[in-house]
Amino acid sequence: MEDTKEKKRAVEANRIIGYLILALLSLVAFGLGGSTYMNIFLMFGFIFSLAIFTFSTDKIDKAKATDLLKYAIPLIVVGIFGSLSNFWITYPGNSISGDFISLFGVLSFFVLGYGIKKCKDIKIEWVIFAILGGLALLVLISTIYGLSRYGFFYLTKYANNTYFYDGVYYSIGSEMKLLDGFKFSEVTIRYGSVYAFMLAASLLTLLFIDLKKNPIMFWVILGEGLIGLLSFVALGNFKPLVYLIPVIILALCIRFIKFNPKFDKKEAITGWVFFGIFAILLLIVFINAIGGVNYFKNIRFIRTLFNNQFLLLPINQIINATFVDSATNALKPLSILFGMNSAAHTSWGSSSNPVQLNSINPNAMEFIMLYEGGILAFLGLCAFFLFVIWGIRKWLREADGVTAVKAFVAIFMFAWVVYMSFNSSVFPYIREKAAYVSPFRRNGLFYLFIFFAGYSATPFWKKKEAGAIQGEHAAKHQEAAKEGSSNEISL
Repeated sequence: MEDTKEKKRAVEANRIIGYLILALLSLVAFGLGGSTYMNIFLMFGFIFSLAIFTFSTDKIDKAKATDLLKYAIPLIVVGIFGSLSNFWITYPGNSISGDFISLFGVLSFFVLGYGIKKCKDIKIEWVIFAILGGLALLVLISTIYGLSRYGFFYLTKYANNTYFYDGVYYSIGSEMKLLDGFKFSEVTIRYGSVYAFMLAASLLTLLFIDLKKNPIMFWVILGEGLIGLLSFVALGNFKPLVYLIPVIILALCIRFIKFNPKFDKKEAITGWVFFGIFAILLLIVFINAIGGVNYFKNIRFIRTLFNNQFLLLPINQIINATFVDSATNALKPLSILFGMNSAAHTSWGSSSNPVQLNSINPNAMEFIMLYEGGILAFLGLCAFFLFVIWGIRKWLREADGVTAVKAFVAIFMFAWVVYMSFNSSVFPYIREKAAYVSPFRRNGLFYLFIFFAGYSATPFWKKKEAGAIQGEHAAKHQEAAKEGSSNEISL
């Protein structure tokens, strides 16, 4: 009798924790209170991550826990060096306690993602609705406020117009209005567009939803996704939509290409070739930037390709400032390992006037991690992305095939990486140019990415393929394959 009551209490507690996690994720997506309140959400994330396993009715499998720990090793490296690095210790307004909250917050959201599978009373669809709902509310309020100030299509209509505020002229076409905490702020278009971009990208999930079988999910994602897409149209903000192209390509590949359940040698060779090419290109970027363009000055192709102004100029400046002292041209071991202060300078390109890094607004988040946490944090982030890619690749081939939930997770995570790899903005405030905002620390979308990484975590190093169909799953897989065979291309 007592055992029955204890189980009922555990089930009820598990359900309550699940609903609290829904509320937490929605508030993180909405950004309630801005970056100032994010530490509070991280602390709740830590508490809930412990509670969801404490009150779980399922026993914790030690083998699975070990696999999860191995999968999270790169993320642990990112958390330690990204949170406790020299950059954050010396950066104004931060403290050691805040650094540890950031560290445990990163790991907690990963554990939350994994633990939400054990919460049987909370469907993952509800989690998706809560996250998209928070993003949609943020975008809707910000868009309405922006339109109330300048009207429809103002980013295009007034692209060359300026206004005068507090003794300074500002360009109307280069800023957006964003609900930032409990006030509206003027932010760069790159920074303010990411929330609408994530909503617009979620519309691609509709390719995987059967309207007759799952009408609620279809209409909710359609409605909330359209808020993001219509925000771009209403503001006349079309440039960020270019970054939807690779996301669309990924969604179409997942939807219409049916991959073999087992990985063959051709696929493995192709993956390693792409990895090798990427590693070589990355090595050239580092050598070029550290050497101040001197190593490849006589090779015109490399000089032209790796010294372009659009993406690689700030990357080169960040790498050079991280590795080389602008005054003595000597290597800086502490900066290389732990990141640097935002007041650091770079003389990249043999400039006679070294550039202070707090005046650079880099696009690529991966190299921002190098700036913030040092080389180990950078390598940890790259390794974590690779783990996620390999894990999701295997996850999509499991017995139940590609479901709408799996497609949403893959699209959401890929969309965030694509946007932040090409369109980050660490100095987003137009009127507070020195205010630094990390794409990782106290950034809600980063923690949502980590959450979905935990939810989709799959140990790709196992010999037994996740896509191998055996036993009771065989019939289910074959039935799903027949349903989708008419509009899939087999490889």
